[in-house]
Amino acid sequence: MAWLQQHGCIMEKLDRKTIENKLLDAELVPAVRRVLELRLGGAQAAVKKINALLARAGNDDRVRGAFRYHGGGTGRWAGEGVQPHNLKRPVVDDLDAAVAAVATGDYHHVRSLYPRPLSVVGDCSRALICAAPGHVLIGADFSAIESRLLAWVAGEKWKLDAYSRYDATHDPRDEPYCETACRIFRVSSGSYTKDSPERSVGKVCDLAFGYMGGINAWRKFEPDRFTDEEVKRFSAEWRAAHPAIKRFWYDLDRAALTAVRERGRIIHCGPVRFKSTGAFLLIKLPSSRKLSYPQPRAVGDEQRQHVVFADNAAGQFCDCRNGQGAYGGLWTENVVSGIARDLLAEAMLRIEAASYPIVLHVHDEVVAEVPEDFGSTDEFTHLMIRKPAWALDLPIAAEAWTGKRYTK
Repeated sequence: MAWLQQHGCIMEKLDRKTIENKLLDAELVPAVRRVLELRLGGAQAAVKKINALLARAGNDDRVRGAFRYHGGGTGRWAGEGVQPHNLKRPVVDDLDAAVAAVATGDYHHVRSLYPRPLSVVGDCSRALICAAPGHVLIGADFSAIESRLLAWVAGEKWKLDAYSRYDATHDPRDEPYCETACRIFRVSSGSYTKDSPERSVGKVCDLAFGYMGGINAWRKFEPDRFTDEEVKRFSAEWRAAHPAIKRFWYDLDRAALTAVRERGRIIHCGPVRFKSTGAFLLIKLPSSRKLSYPQPRAVGDEQRQHVVFADNAAGQFCDCRNGQGAYGGLWTENVVSGIARDLLAEAMLRIEAASYPIVLHVHDEVVAEVPEDFGSTDEFTHLMIRKPAWALDLPIAAEAWTGKRYTK
């Protein structure tokens, strides 16, 4: 940054988005442009994944101990060592060609094909995970599972109906992410499909606003796109279109507070139950599994109270959110995340029982390794989406794939 300043280029940060935007400036002097290009090409965390994979591979080229059971407070697994949960999603068009080029070990050859060779190497990190000889990988992930679960727990009936229709018809006019994007960009219903880049903006609306978020939540997904005023409008429109979810935020917050105040009493809120017992506030999920919050207490004045509990996310127990306490969006996120975990865990048991040995699972995706002539993507999909007895009215969908390499 100091070097850039000496050469007349003032920058407050050097993240990828900022550098990419700066490189659009046609007036950059050649030396500054080249330094920014090198910075952009060299700051590839994904490349370090390759070293991590190689360092942790055993004599049989298998990486073990990459997942920690119940690593998250809601029961989800956490990544260990190579952190398989945040492998880079490749952006190169022809991944097989990129792998073949990198495998030559010839830097000049790779550079002749790709202007940013380290970025291409990072794109290959996920593809390093391969099936053993005579085997293939077969995997599937739940489709829009958090969006579906949020609508389900809150009773947002129109959205559940839309997902059910989309699962039956695959008509983009029935896909909520596509429809949200159509409203944002002021185009007619059905203008976007699942492959349209605009769909991602519809997805960001659910991810950013579904748990009571606003501008700051939006910026985590879209740091530069759209003005603050536009994001505020998106948020207002999303909330207006999801009255049941909005109501559910406040219902959960009140239920948690009531349970803490009235210890021992079971407080019902949609499909979940709250109860304070011993040193914990418990949330009983539809699966009957419980989320536990230690040392809960009500803080605040007569006008506004909220629940504070002890949280060890930072490595030691301290009051959650620096003493600010929980709120409706946090309870909602925990409930949805916990239920998503339970769906995945039950699917994993079914998949293993059907002789598909699981080799990795990332967020809402399960990947197994099987002999080349075993099983099918159809069977794998059916195993993934079989509804548990406690969620028979939840629309569940999944997309399966198969291949020699792990891709996304």
